[in-house]
Amino acid sequence: MRITPKSVTLKNGIIATLRSPRPEEAADMLTYLKAVATETHFLLRYPEECADPTDPAEIEDQARHMAAALENPYSLSILCEIDGKIAGQCSLSFNRRYKIAHRATIAITSLSPYWGIGLGTAMFAAMEEAAKAKGGGNADDIARADATGQGHRERLER
Repeated sequence: MRITPKSVTLKNGIIATLRSPRPEEAADMLTYLKAVATETHFLLRYPEECADPTDPAEIEDQARHMAAALENPYSLSILCEIDGKIAGQCSLSFNRRYKIAHRATIAITSLSPYWGIGLGTAMFAAMEEAAKAKGGGNADDIARADATGQGHRERLER
């Protein structure tokens, strides 16, 4: 899935652009993913498990993955760009099975200089908007953990 690019003003006045990632940004995305894995210990991988952003084969694999995600009606990736650089990224994966088609899985990350200024909130709102547009149904309890590992529960009203 793709989203229409959208500019948002963060708490500190910085303008961020939320948009679909482009396959030609694969090396930048790999660099970003390694950086957030280095900064945050609460992700699903360690930095050494990340693909090498200088390896042409791994860049090509990432580019293929990014291109496929753009065409997949059950998957959405949103990149947050600030001053021409990747500052955050999130993804939303819808279930294909009928009984749980109203459920989705989310992933959200941002670089540490952008923590606490509303970037995660803006990305989460964009995912919610996409889920509603796709027909994601009922209010649901979603557990979210921030980059410090502190979690809280939020009730999403739809």
